[in-house]
Amino acid sequence: MTQSVLEVKSLSGGYGRMRVLHDISLTLSEGSSMLLLGANGAGKTTLLKSIIGLLPIEHGEINMFERRVDRLSAPRRVRLGVAFMSELGIFPSLSVHDNLRLGAHGASRRDIEERLEEAYASFPDLVNRKNALAGTLSGGQRKMVGISKCLMANPKVLLMDEPSAGLSPKYVDEVVEHLKVLRKSGITLLVAEQNVSFLAAADQACILEGGRINFSGSIDEFENNASLHEAFFGLEGTG
Repeated sequence: MTQSVLEVKSLSGGYGRMRVLHDISLTLSEGSSMLLLGANGAGKTTLLKSIIGLLPIEHGEINMFERRVDRLSAPRRVRLGVAFMSELGIFPSLSVHDNLRLGAHGASRRDIEERLEEAYASFPDLVNRKNALAGTLSGGQRKMVGISKCLMANPKVLLMDEPSAGLSPKYVDEVVEHLKVLRKSGITLLVAEQNVSFLAAADQACILEGGRINFSGSIDEFENNASLHEAFFGLEGTG
């Protein structure tokens, strides 16, 4: 039986007295990939920050690996095997190499060296930029560093906020292809996006609107829903 690695139950919360999220529930099983779609202001970033522990929740609960974690600090949730890639994803004033090493904080020297080799093998464009400040890289290279930095922690679950932000279509395609590889490796993905290109790297879609879920289901169910297809693709649905 596939284990549930992330479960959000009836979560409400936001920023102080400003409630952004209303009764959010979702479940990700081991190795699954969910695309969290929604416009700016829909609550996608707030939800990811609530899951990782950067924002407190008002009501509901969050379970990771069948353990309740909404009372745990963000560092303790990270130690359970969850990584979070923000929209920026990097520390601009640090070198590429230092960004990656920081992502593996607490790992043994041997593990760090092995993961560095894997990171540079996955993104060979970074090899010649190891000592460059991450803030001087192109948008696509910054995303490579951000993804690699998260993977240095050897996470079981990866939360990503707008990985397409600032990218050309070429680099969007490259990131999507890399997420497909991560799926095959067994990492569970929750990706917040506006770009429907990321549907290609997911097996579930969840749509947020005004801090509420207005659709949750498989990619097939999403693509066969005429109104959703028209809203997100600008095309007539087929039924």
